[in-house]
Amino acid sequence: MIKVLHFELTKNHGGIESLLLRVSKEVVQDKNIHFDFITKEQVKLPYEDDLLALGCNIYRVPSEKNLIGYVKAINKILKKNNYDVVHVHKNSLINIVPIILAKHSNVKKIIVHSHNTASTKGGRLFRYIHYINRAYIVNTSVVKVACSKMAKDWMFGSAEDVLHIPNGVDLSVYSKDEQARKNIRTEFNVQENEILLGTVGRLTKQKNQEFLIDVLSKLDEKFKVIIVGKGELREKLSQKINASSLSDRIYLAGEREDIPAILQGIDAFVMPSLHEGLPIAGIEAQAAGLPLVVSKNISNELNISGNVKFIELDSDLWARTLKNMNYTRNENVKSNFIKAGYDIQVTKKKFLELYHN
Repeated sequence: MIKVLHFELTKNHGGIESLLLRVSKEVVQDKNIHFDFITKEQVKLPYEDDLLALGCNIYRVPSEKNLIGYVKAINKILKKNNYDVVHVHKNSLINIVPIILAKHSNVKKIIVHSHNTASTKGGRLFRYIHYINRAYIVNTSVVKVACSKMAKDWMFGSAEDVLHIPNGVDLSVYSKDEQARKNIRTEFNVQENEILLGTVGRLTKQKNQEFLIDVLSKLDEKFKVIIVGKGELREKLSQKINASSLSDRIYLAGEREDIPAILQGIDAFVMPSLHEGLPIAGIEAQAAGLPLVVSKNISNELNISGNVKFIELDSDLWARTLKNMNYTRNENVKSNFIKAGYDIQVTKKKFLELYHN
C-alpha cells in the first residue's frame, strides 16, 4: 500500500480541489494507493464528504501564522502515518514548510506540483520570497510537476527535470444536454435569441471578473453574463453592477455544484484572468463544446479544442470579438482531449505512474 499525503485543501471550490477530487475518485480504484489530505481550514470543505466516502482522511492543522503549532501538527501527522509520498500542490513557493518537514521526516518521495503562473498573494515581498524558495526547491531532491509550460516556468524556472501532467476531466459529464440548457436559461431568464456568456472562478483580483462589467457595457442588450463563484470581491462586484445599470444582464450566481449544467446553459465561456496555470474551468468549458474568449495572460496550452481566442485585456477589443464570434458548439472534442492528454483517464495513469515509479 502506497500512502500519499496531499497538501493542501482549501475552502474554495477551486481548480486544485476539483482536480484532486476527480483524481481521488479514479485512483482509489487502485487498491494499492491511499490518499490523505491536510487543510488549514477549520470549517467543512466543499468536497469533504466525497473524499471521506472514498476512505480518505482529512487532517486539520493550524495556520502557518501560528508557526509552532503548524509545524508540530504536521510533524505529528507525518510521524503517525509513515507516508511514502507527500504531494504538495502550490500556486507559489511562499510557504515551503511542508516540503522541509517532509524531508526531515525522511519521506521517500516528495512531489511539488505547480498549478499557477503567479502568486495569488500580492506584493513584491511575496514574489521575493517565492524566488528565494524557488532556488532552494530547484536544487533539492523533489519530484517537480507542472500543469502547463507557464506554470513550470513560474515554479521551477529553467529546470529541465519537470513532469507535465495535464488537468484532465471526465468527458462524459459534459455531453450535450438540452434539458439542462433549458433549465439554466429559464432560471436566469435568458431567451434563446440572447447570448449568455459565463465564467467560473473565485471572486478575486486574479480572476478579474470586474473587467466583464466593462465589456458588457459595450455590447447590445442581447448579451448577458453569469458569474459563478464566491469570494472577497463579491460586494465590490455587486456595487459596480448596480452602479452600471446592468443588473438585469449580469448574474452573480454564487457557488454552484451544477457546473456541467451551467456550461450547457451558456453560449460562450469567458476568462479575463490576470494570471492562471492551466485553468480547469476553461478545460471543462471546452469539454462541453463551448467557444472561449480568454486573456492573453493564460497559457496557449489551454487551446485544446482549437476554439479558444486569446485577447489582450482591452474591453473594446473583447466587445468586438464577442460581437463577431461564431457561437456554434463543437460537439466532437473528445478525440482532441484524449490526444492532448486532457481526459481524466490519462491524468489517472500519469498520477499512478508518479506514485508507483
